[in-house]
Amino acid sequence: MKVTYQTCCGVDVHKSFLVATIVKTTGGIEPSYQKKRFSTFNNSILQFKQWLLDNDCHDVCMESTGKYWVPVFNLLEDNINVVIANPKWVKAVKGNKDDAKDSKWIGDLFRLGLVRGSYVPFSPNAASIINRYAKIHQISGSEQHLFTNHRKEPLTRSGVTYILRKYVEKAKQQEPELFGNTNVHPHVLRHSKAMHLLESGVNLIYIRDFLGHSSVTTTEIYARSNPEIKRKFLEEAALNIDSGIGKYSAKEKETLLEWLKNNI
Repeated sequence: MKVTYQTCCGVDVHKSFLVATIVKTTGGIEPSYQKKRFSTFNNSILQFKQWLLDNDCHDVCMESTGKYWVPVFNLLEDNINVVIANPKWVKAVKGNKDDAKDSKWIGDLFRLGLVRGSYVPFSPNAASIINRYAKIHQISGSEQHLFTNHRKEPLTRSGVTYILRKYVEKAKQQEPELFGNTNVHPHVLRHSKAMHLLESGVNLIYIRDFLGHSSVTTTEIYARSNPEIKRKFLEEAALNIDSGIGKYSAKEKETLLEWLKNNI
């Protein structure tokens, strides 16, 4: 079976701790494993993140069980490609998943590309550009790779990262004030696209499908982190204010507090 991720990590998240297994394929098909446990306090999650980066692991898969994965996702997503897998689908894959081996099992599935990735439809404009690219480079058969490196080998994730960083450095030299201390990596492009869709009024359900999230709860993280969305909420609420209304009733106060909790 073909290895999709040479280095990746499976994560089993619980309420107070997480167990992570880094799976590395350095030669042949048999991988090596590194397993470690962290608490779910922010400082420990950041230690987990550094452990991943120290091991050159930029691809992580977690189950979307409950809500325990959300803080982990929040602290990883700026530097790590995080795939949230549907637990029902992971358990449905033939194997011997159990509580003692969850993170290793998830990592093994993810490594071999057996965890469903996102399906992103092309826009007509993007499809036109890709068709022109394929004609210029005489790409016509399914056995040919669409994007390759200078050695004519399939372009890898690390190759995309290298190309992006190369041109970011050139852009920084010309317009340094646009970047500041921002670390630009491929996931930033994905995050930015989602934020632009959200600001344009696209329904979260469609953004969820675009990103390949298993639950819209994951996608809602983008809405909560967007100050522009919050500003629109407040402006819309201000239009409904009636200056003739006196004191709030207990029910109105409760409704207002609930709205603030959900949107700020």
